[in-house]
This record gives sequence, structure tokens and C-alpha cells, in this order.
Amino acid sequence: MHRKSPLRLSKLNTLFALLVLSLSLEAQNKPHVLMISIDGMKPEYVTKSDEYHTHVPNLRKMMSDGTYAEGVIGVLPTVTFPSHTTMVTGVWPAEHGIPNNHSFDPLGQHPDDWPSYFNRIKVPTLWQAAHEAGLTTASVFWPVTVNPRYIDHFIAAYPASETVPIAKDAVVEYPAGLRKQIDKTLPENTTLDDRKFYWALWVLKQYKPDFMTAHLTNLDHAQHISYPFSDASLKAIKQIDEWVGQLIAAERKNYPDAIIVIVSDHGFAASDYRVNLPILFVQNGLITPARLSRDPGDPPVLSWKASVWVAGPTAAIVLKDPRDKDVRKKVRKLLEKAAKNPTYGIDRILTHEEVIKEGGFPDPAVAYVVSFKTGYRVGEAINGDIVEHIPHGSHGYLPTVPEMRSSFFCSGPSVAKGRELGIIDMRQIAPTVAQMLGVHLEKAKLPPVHYEP
Repeated sequence: MHRKSPLRLSKLNTLFALLVLSLSLEAQNKPHVLMISIDGMKPEYVTKSDEYHTHVPNLRKMMSDGTYAEGVIGVLPTVTFPSHTTMVTGVWPAEHGIPNNHSFDPLGQHPDDWPSYFNRIKVPTLWQAAHEAGLTTASVFWPVTVNPRYIDHFIAAYPASETVPIAKDAVVEYPAGLRKQIDKTLPENTTLDDRKFYWALWVLKQYKPDFMTAHLTNLDHAQHISYPFSDASLKAIKQIDEWVGQLIAAERKNYPDAIIVIVSDHGFAASDYRVNLPILFVQNGLITPARLSRDPGDPPVLSWKASVWVAGPTAAIVLKDPRDKDVRKKVRKLLEKAAKNPTYGIDRILTHEEVIKEGGFPDPAVAYVVSFKTGYRVGEAINGDIVEHIPHGSHGYLPTVPEMRSSFFCSGPSVAKGRELGIIDMRQIAPTVAQMLGVHLEKAKLPPVHYEP
């Protein structure tokens, strides 16, 4: 039997040690960022925890150990999918291609058609920039990540409404069977909200990505059902804070030099009245509803000349034919009359040009955007009462409404401690994370925030 000489074995061992050392140094030299989105988290949950009686020691530590914003001015509309896409692209919805949480559906044929597919994003993302720089990437439940490119390991936010069957062409996880593999380790009664955390923790520990995004949603759900800072909301944020602590610990174990970024997509406000704006369009002959005797499978609307695209407490008014001046005039008159009725709670009527300046709803068919006062939101009913008293929490108000401000916190060895930034723009988040990763987003025009010591 041929035996390797001691000298040859020594050389092989030395080469192997050098290879291990080289790989270790390469990992150390790479940037590492974990970006966690806490859906619907107003900054006050952390910055004013004493006032609102929140128990968030891990998030509070982000303030003393890092850099944070007093608040983040979001996008139009202040809803989940457009906001999350802005946070990974650095541009407004009009540019990145995700204008609302759901697609425009004037006939009511596809009520659960959400923009879940990655190819809907029209500009480069942080995942792309990181991937092209040789960094490994991962994501758990970040919106608009079905069939993604540039994400090495992922569980997509699909189905978006969490009730829609998965389409045959939808790649919602990689590797295949990832969710089932993780779910086998969890109790059977673990909720979907809770599973998102466990998925993120497992992916973080298993794959040790250089850049990872994760999206936690149970605070948003609690606030929709009740209000911001309700007992249910305080319970949810306490649980999330515990999860954040575990995710940070796992990331620090992977990479002691990692930067942790905590963000949210929008704030929240109490919204007790639902205003079914489409009923006014039916009454004015702009929407023709189906007969009450229709089959259950038939769409509720037969035809339309102008319709309402709801985004919480804002609504885009869409014309079937943008060139029809008579319809445009009729719509304008209807909206101005409705705005004079205090029971409807209308705050502003934005023209198409004003909407474009705010970076929202770029389609020329969007003639107006109607924004409502806090306490009111838009309903989609086409019959019944125009105004309904249904206590609820909402987001989607104009980004200038203070209650809609979202959150930004970051900490790490290369981050200034205890620095408060004031109010920042949501479009600054992506270029800031890009700088942390040592990459560039050419479409992002706003500068990164000043987080370095």
C-alpha cells in the first residue's frame, strides 16, 4: 500500500490550513447586514416606550448602541408593498413599479391579485447589488419576492393576502420544501405570523448570508384589528422585541462585525369610519353594478367609466378613458361635492400632476387621488350605507401625516452610538444599506444617512 510521506502530509496540512485561513479572512472582510422590517411599527413604540408602556429592551438598545431616526417619511400610498419595495430600491413607487398593495380591479374579478412577483420591480434592488458584488443573500417574507433573482435562499411573501392558493408557476421558496422542513420542528398550532420569525431564524443560522432581509407582521395585524398601542398591539411588540433579540444574537454569532438595521414600512392611526366612496360613483352613473340576482361567481360590476382604487385612507380615481373630458369633469364635480360633506371625512383631492410630484400612481388613467382625514378610511362596497362606523386601525394616509411616519434604527461596530437623525426620507434607507454593503444603487438619488462614527 502506498503511503504519503510525512513531508508531503505536512505540506497538504499547511495548504489546507492556508485555505481555511483564506476563507475565514474572506468572510471577515465581507460586509454583513441583517435588515428586519417590523410591519406597521411607529417609531414611538421604541423612542417613547416609557410614555406608551412598551416593553422593548432589545429595540431600545438599538437607540443607545446605534443610530436612529425620529421618524421616516414614507411613500404615496403608505401601504406595505410599495413601501417595502422603496426600502430595497431607494426610489418612489412611480419609478419602481409597485404602486399599491393590490392590482386595479374595477370589475371585482380578481380581489386577491397582489403584485407578488419579483419581475414587477423595474429598478435594481439591494439583493441584486449585493449578489453582483459576490455577497450571499437571503430573504424571508419580504413583499414582491416570488420568482426572485439574486436571492440565494428565500421564503417569499406569498400568497400576499395569506389566503390565495399558490400559482403553479410561483417559486416561493428555495431550496424547495424549506418551509415544511422548518415547520416540522415547530408546534402544530404555530401561527403564520410566528412561523415567519422561526423561518427567518432558521435561514439565518443555516445559511449565514452576508445580506438578509426579514419581514415580521404580527404588530400590523394587531393594530388593524384594534388600534396603535392597544393591549393587543403592546403584546405583539413585546413578542417581536424578543424575536429581534434572538435574530440579532444569531447574526452576531455568525458575524460579530454585522450591522443590524431595523425598519418599518408605515405608521398607524385609529380609523373608526369607513367611507364607501364607490357608492357615490354608482349613484352618478360612473359604475354600473350587476343585478342583485346575479350568480355568485359573476363579477359585482358590469361596467365602469370611472372607478375607485382603494389604498386604505387614500383612493386613486381611475378613468377608463383618460381622454374623456366629460367624465373627468363629472368626476371632479362629484369629488368636490363630497369633500364639502363633513361626514365623509375627505381631506384633499390631488390632481394627477400633484400625485406624480409625490411619486405615486404614475398611470395617466389616474386622474385624482382622494385623501381622507385621520379617523376615516375608504371602503369598497358598491351598495348599502356610504359611511359605516367600524372601529379599526389603518395606514395608507398621505406620507405627510405624522401618524404615518415609520422607523429606522441601525447598530454595529461601525455605527455611531446614540446618534439621533431627526426625520429622514424612506428613499434614504436603500442607499444607506448599500453603503453598509459596499455596493451602489445607481437609481437611488438621495444620499445615505450619516450613521458612521
